[in-house]
Amino acid sequence: VDPGYQGRICSRCHSSDWQWPSNNTVEKIEANIRSGDIGDHFLRASRGHNDHERPHPHSRCGHVCARRRTQFDAGCCACAGSTAPCSQCYQKLMVSSMRSSSGAEAARNMQQVLFGVDGTSVSLSHSAVDDRAHRLRGHTMRLFHQTDSDAAQGILRNGFQRGSGGLAGGGIYFADNEVDTCHKAHRFGVILSATVLLGNVKNMSSSGDRNVTFKSLLDRGYDSVMIPRSGTEYAVYNSDQVTDIRIAAYYDKHSNRSHPHNARSYIRYA
Repeated sequence: VDPGYQGRICSRCHSSDWQWPSNNTVEKIEANIRSGDIGDHFLRASRGHNDHERPHPHSRCGHVCARRRTQFDAGCCACAGSTAPCSQCYQKLMVSSMRSSSGAEAARNMQQVLFGVDGTSVSLSHSAVDDRAHRLRGHTMRLFHQTDSDAAQGILRNGFQRGSGGLAGGGIYFADNEVDTCHKAHRFGVILSATVLLGNVKNMSSSGDRNVTFKSLLDRGYDSVMIPRSGTEYAVYNSDQVTDIRIAAYYDKHSNRSHPHNARSYIRYA
């Protein structure tokens, strides 16, 4: 937020200057976002009530958005001035500078709070958000993740959630081929494929680092990690980095017990 305007906040994106409550500061609104005390309208938005599809960068503005929009729209919910923002854009419409009279202006001037799947968060300026989006779009891979049938259906409906932990902390882990998931997974049966926006990758040793968090990684200019362990393993820490999730194959672990090193023979491709 432009420091020259001392960050009084409008609760509605199109409010005029005289409507803005003087006791709402940038810090207060950001604290409310983190605590969930944001009012029913924005609370519903934060929970995905207005989402139509999985988060992805809009082709016009580059901001990650979960509303169904076309390349002819002005951009994401904030840039288009939507009154029913998605879970990715509602913060842009809450936190705007005193000069703002539209969602587009709010998107340009705000400090956006990004939340990792590990529970850590970081505030970024508009330029830093754009830099991250550019990095993510510049390095994507089709990667694989194996789990059981129930968990796979949950992922297909709601996207990936935080893992219980791992060599590089509580991220979302992927292998670069279907076979390696059979050696790395904790649950078996369904192999998912996804387009993963890796961005700037931090190369780690095979021992990893269990203290890695979304915030610590982003503070150092990285977006994901790579671990060379029984094949290449990647981890990301924000669900907006995982798109286009599909079932790639099925794995029969029980039939493979007598030949644990021949997993390929027991993979059935979808």
